[in-house]
Amino acid sequence: MNFNPKKSMDRTVHFYSAQQFDKALKEIQPLLKAFPNDGSVNHLYACILKSDNKHLTAIEYFNKSLFANSKNINAWNDLGCLYKDMKNYDEAINCFEKALEIKKNHPQAIMNLGNVYHKQQRYDLAIEYLNKGIEIQPNNSMAQFSLGNVYKSTNQIELAVLSYKKSIAVSAKNYKAHYNLALTLKGSGDLTSALKHCQQAIQLNPNYFVAVMLMGELHEYIGNIETAKSCYRKSLALSPSFTEAYWSLANLGSNNLTASDLKTMKALETSNLTDKSKIYLFFSLAKFLEEQNDFSNAFHYLKEGNELKRKYIYYQSEQTLSLFNELRCLFNNELFSKSFSVENDDISPIFIIGMPRSGTSLVEQILASHSSITGGGELETSLQLLFDELPKLTKVSWQKSISMLEPSIIRYLKNIYIEKHASLINTTQYFTDKLPFNFALVGFLMLIFPKAKFIHIYKHPLDSCLSCYKQLFTGGQEYSYQLDELALYYKEYVKMIKHWNSINSDNILNISYENLVEFPEKNISSILNFLNLPWQKECLQFQNSRRIVKTASSGQVRQGLYKNSITRWKNYEKDLLPLIDILSEDSICF
Repeated sequence: MNFNPKKSMDRTVHFYSAQQFDKALKEIQPLLKAFPNDGSVNHLYACILKSDNKHLTAIEYFNKSLFANSKNINAWNDLGCLYKDMKNYDEAINCFEKALEIKKNHPQAIMNLGNVYHKQQRYDLAIEYLNKGIEIQPNNSMAQFSLGNVYKSTNQIELAVLSYKKSIAVSAKNYKAHYNLALTLKGSGDLTSALKHCQQAIQLNPNYFVAVMLMGELHEYIGNIETAKSCYRKSLALSPSFTEAYWSLANLGSNNLTASDLKTMKALETSNLTDKSKIYLFFSLAKFLEEQNDFSNAFHYLKEGNELKRKYIYYQSEQTLSLFNELRCLFNNELFSKSFSVENDDISPIFIIGMPRSGTSLVEQILASHSSITGGGELETSLQLLFDELPKLTKVSWQKSISMLEPSIIRYLKNIYIEKHASLINTTQYFTDKLPFNFALVGFLMLIFPKAKFIHIYKHPLDSCLSCYKQLFTGGQEYSYQLDELALYYKEYVKMIKHWNSINSDNILNISYENLVEFPEKNISSILNFLNLPWQKECLQFQNSRRIVKTASSGQVRQGLYKNSITRWKNYEKDLLPLIDILSEDSICF
């Protein structure tokens, strides 16, 4: 049969477009042999190799194509995309810029450049180039989607939502835009809309297991625990190596993993998982084995998971210890001897503080069951006020700003807080602000809200630290993945609480988690008396509340009071010796 170059080229393109890469590679061989230096043939061959994950060989043939025709914009763009996939962002940028030298308004090169800048966290440039691309192609759904991703990364929620909605308006079948919109809406607290878009993503792509997983998370937050479990199971059925779903099941409560799950997870341990997947796997195995009272092997996996997670975290204990020391030095008795009285003193949040995993979510769930209190969840506004808004106002560092505090500045900061949380303030008489880290900012918050109440809940030090070490947090708590760093952090936490109690103990109620669980009615009554609120039996039946809970404890707080987390540290006493030794240096009470 005679060799027909055009037909062979057309067949190769057909197989390539159909993602039949083996057939495409076979079909193009005669063309490569007949035209070894042809730019188009080498370009097509490089694209096939790229799609078949033969990256290094693909680079060789892209370069052969560009040697034959250095003005081939698409070859420069495709090579740039390959470098982007390989995370060689500098080379990717170079390729896209070469394409733009040939044609300055090439939309794909412009938008790809924006996507690379996003990967490099050069957000301003990413937004600039993606908007340029959208100006050229306003109906490009993926460009709007990419722009939404940048806005999401920079926490510009309203702009992210707008971009995703524009992407969907152009292409209603863009299931990834529906999914990312659902993720963004989840973060902003609009769970109803998040559920709607998550459902649409699944309808468009029933095999999109991450969307099924997200559906489970949304149902978990709402309190539909059985539906959440079902979603996590379905995501595993769609992707058996999706270890994040195992962790979600494990973290939801006890006995959600089975012996069959253990067998599957153990098999996955020797498979080719990413480090991220291994982290979820190790924490899940640790949780299951602890439930089987196999504490030695449980701690083995716990240590493996924590050490692997720590590799990907930038954390320096010295910086955190320095911050805590600065806070204690700046917010001292001398500062509180000054008068900062401002209006709106009657607006006072209930700050629930303590170490993570120490019972803060439990206390909030109890209080939110009272008719006079709305649960606000983990609000990060206090951090923004001190570390962002205050320096922005004074034009100096937050440390130097403290000496400049006066009623007008405090009023300004308070109004930001009030405006941001107007819906909470106007709902009931009180609302909670349950960010555990606020234990470090008590002095600052006492200045902003002089009548605010602080409920500090604490666990046995070793149970508290172990609870943190066992938890795979979605973000923050970087100190918790190494025992010595965790111990140093806990020591500072104790110092902070002692300091604030010495400044103003009248506005702080210290509650023992163990006492709360042992004598709930007595302790809940004490908390309500502290808040000048009448007793309501609903506070004792808090597990029946249907409020949304968006923390790592969302499953546990719906189970009612239980004592099996008390003295759990004794099961790991030998393994915790490095932590015990450091805590003992400061005579931390055990």
